[in-house]
Amino acid sequence: MLIFKIKTDALKKITVIAISLFVGLITVIYLNELIKGLIAGILTGGEVNYFFKGILLTAAIPFTKGTGVSTYSFLYSVPLLMSVIFIEISSVILKKNNNLNLRQGTVVFQLVNVGYIVVNIFIGIISVVFKGLFTSNWARFLEYADIPYSKQLVIMLLILILLFAYINYSTNRLRKYITIVKEK
Repeated sequence: MLIFKIKTDALKKITVIAISLFVGLITVIYLNELIKGLIAGILTGGEVNYFFKGILLTAAIPFTKGTGVSTYSFLYSVPLLMSVIFIEISSVILKKNNNLNLRQGTVVFQLVNVGYIVVNIFIGIISVVFKGLFTSNWARFLEYADIPYSKQLVIMLLILILLFAYINYSTNRLRKYITIVKEK
């Protein structure tokens, strides 16, 4: 009977981790862009088109002359802000809940969102530093804002410092919920 209970507990853990990984990926791949497009439609008054780049959903924000640079800077940071909001909401869930399975799932969900932030920022930095290699939303926005290359590098450095300070804060807070099982 004990062996059966161990197998069902392991199966529950694997199922919870798989579901939370799936929910986290759906959030960063689709939900963040849907919210970005919704906010862009409200703020710019223009039509926002969605298209797929592989499996990634992308909201094509129309650049209009009447809309300010601050609006576009906000719109391009909406997916990162949404990931931060999801991390903070899941942190509250971690504090309030003692269910081990829910906690493990929430930790995985947070790690997916933190990973999204890291990947998004690194892609942005690489696309700004190596302009001809490929473009990202960050590079397109900085070109639209007509910011000189040296200032683009400074902006990306400041964004990097700001977001890694937040990631450090959130992972240190998350560390107390991650347990490592040592086998004898």
